[in-house]
Amino acid sequence: MIKSESSIEIAKPVDEVFRFVDDTSQAPRWLQECVEVTQTSPGPKAVGSRLHYVYQQGGRRGEMDGEVTAYERDRHLAMRYDDKVFGVEIDFRFAPAAGGTQVTHVCAIAIKNPVAKLMTPMIRGANEKQVVANLARLKQLLEQ
Repeated sequence: MIKSESSIEIAKPVDEVFRFVDDTSQAPRWLQECVEVTQTSPGPKAVGSRLHYVYQQGGRRGEMDGEVTAYERDRHLAMRYDDKVFGVEIDFRFAPAAGGTQVTHVCAIAIKNPVAKLMTPMIRGANEKQVVANLARLKQLLEQ
């Protein structure tokens, strides 16, 4: 499994940062390859809520179905997505910090396709850069 983790401090209150990250309509603004995330199950978001993720990676457009795996308002939000090639686990943790909110973002990728496994070093490097870049964009958007 490929796992990347990064943290950043955002000069906004925890509830404001959590609300923005939790809002799927905002995801394309700060998640590098995200085209769209939609909740496909009824009701308010909670553990077990179903999600659909559309992404653009280079010239390839893909879609993944997933679900919320952890939901603690203002503390923790996690999701799992799957397609034929990858299983992706996304985790966000939020904690009060002296200057606002400490956000920790973890992205773990399981490669299912044997051919894609040959690209593990390249995927690992891209994942690490993407996690850091996503947090930087989140900080920039929220602190504008």
